Amino acid sequence: MPRFFSVLRSVHSWLGFLILPWVIVYGITGFYLNHSKVVNQLLSSTSFDESQFRIASESESLSIASARQLAQKIWPDQQIIKERAIEYHGFASLQFFKPSGQVIVAIQTGHFYEKTRYYRYTYDPEGNLVDRKFYWSYLFRYFHEAGWIDNSFGVWFADITSLALIIFGLTGFYLFLLPRLRKLRRAVRTVFG
Repeated sequence: MPRFFSVLRSVHSWLGFLILPWVIVYGITGFYLNHSKVVNQLLSSTSFDESQFRIASESESLSIASARQLAQKIWPDQQIIKERAIEYHGFASLQFFKPSGQVIVAIQTGHFYEKTRYYRYTYDPEGNLVDRKFYWSYLFRYFHEAGWIDNSFGVWFADITSLALIIFGLTGFYLFLLPRLRKLRRAVRTVFG
């Protein structure tokens, strides 16, 4: 029994050491998933006021061809896969999809957005960067589900950490319970012995 207890303690200690980074990350991302509004307020920079862009008349608005030409300048080596008309941040816009992300062009103002899973850059009609936003919610949610920042490992990190946490919990349970059961057994023998 002492040998089993020693092996159990070693397994528990090494598992705790190996999964500690993921336990901390899962704790942080889990907290974020429960309290995303509060955390987003702490992480987000001051929001950019897009109302400063002048809305042109219908005759001055960008044509589909002009918007497509503008979208082609972002990730120029990639072809536009799909496009559609949308309303984005209150502006009539055209959304262009490319392998690396989206380009959204506000046709009445000429300003545009470069958007991926993790960030959004806002450019004025002259192409100057005026705002950037990082999507913390996507990063935290994805990391919480996959255990890594991209899908190169699938969900292996999350699965390994989950299994390690189960074993860690069970070994911790036994490490906590076994000495107390021994003491209880000794006490029972002493009283009823």
